[in-house]
Amino acid sequence: PRETRLEISTPSTTRPWSIAISPDGLTIAFVAESEGVPTLWVRPLNAVAARPLRGTSGATDPFWSPDSQSIGFFANGKLKRIDLSGGAPQSLADALQPYGGAWSRNGTIIFAPHQLSPLLQVSADGGVPSAVTQLAPGHVGHMFPRFLPDGVHVLYFVDGGPTDIRGAYIGRLDGTPPRKLLSVREPAAYASTGHLLFVRDNEIFAQAFDVARLELRGSAFRIADRVAARLGDYAHLAAISTSNTGDIVYRGAGIASGRQLTWYNRSGEPVRRVGPADPFRVQDTLSVSPDGQRVALCRTVDGNLDVWIMDLTRNGAMTRVTLDPAEDIAP
Repeated sequence: PRETRLEISTPSTTRPWSIAISPDGLTIAFVAESEGVPTLWVRPLNAVAARPLRGTSGATDPFWSPDSQSIGFFANGKLKRIDLSGGAPQSLADALQPYGGAWSRNGTIIFAPHQLSPLLQVSADGGVPSAVTQLAPGHVGHMFPRFLPDGVHVLYFVDGGPTDIRGAYIGRLDGTPPRKLLSVREPAAYASTGHLLFVRDNEIFAQAFDVARLELRGSAFRIADRVAARLGDYAHLAAISTSNTGDIVYRGAGIASGRQLTWYNRSGEPVRRVGPADPFRVQDTLSVSPDGQRVALCRTVDGNLDVWIMDLTRNGAMTRVTLDPAEDIAP
């Protein structure tokens, strides 16, 4: 079929990475604000508007069941599921700081309960989770799993201290040691067109992927740019979701010029802005000096995450203080 592109407007969201298209390609699930609270919404592509799902306050990281009739998601420290046919969400397992999940054809859900964990598996009806992967030396955590078409192999993101470890890996549910497939800073996804999709510098690339040999072929080519990303503690995680029909959905980056640091009083009212808005992916972890004149924070500049010092007495002037090619975080 010929290429077709469309845009869908959504309510505002603080979780742009939380988006997923159903396997049948007919419905998009995403997280957006509802009465000021992050909530799971669904938008059938043959409808004129999206609707929020009741009981999903605090939702993040949705993923679909293989039959496109249920959605897995995380909220309030739990892995949950909700059926589109109706009813309240069901809690399946603990997940205090989740980093994605996937639902297999055999009724098993694999998920990352937090950023320092191997992948766990649990029945889609709930139960006691068990480990699917093991953290090898240098692995910080296993995140954002995606099942390949055979239902046995799993594509997931491995974060690690050394940059030569971080990337997209392929493993099996039987615990076979995984194999690194691609060096990337963000999770990859498999498209039913026979391509692996991945993000570099906020652009989506596709590269032919042999699912029988589990090998990349040919050269990568760009298919989209300006992708919104999650600013996590370790990796910058952009959301790409694929369907069994070949359709792809992703969240486009906004046109805002960057994150703006602002002083607030204890009543929650803004007092004054600090320097200009920063376009370089300022993270949430920052620390104000005891004398109130400087701020230590993390920024991603030229693809590298480092600690910088902002001088509040010089209109937010920035000085870089770490130079290591590995990620330097949480000052």
